[in-house]
Amino acid sequence: VGPFVFVSGQASVDGAGRIVSGSFEEEMRRSIENLRAVLKAAGCDLRDVVQTRNYVDDPVDVPAFNRLYREYFSA
Repeated sequence: VGPFVFVSGQASVDGAGRIVSGSFEEEMRRSIENLRAVLKAAGCDLRDVVQTRNYVDDPVDVPAFNRLYREYFSA
């Protein structure tokens, strides 16, 4: 839409769309790499991201989520 790219529903899937199970960290990294690929196809990268919405099912994974998120999205 105009100069914006909206991306939705990036999961831990392979190139054929099959769910790839793993540890929380592995699945989150795969999801972000899938996001990176979609952004690249649109001529963007992670530095262009303005907002994300994330859902963490198990509260025990929140510290790992926060650590990983900061690796990909800096201040």
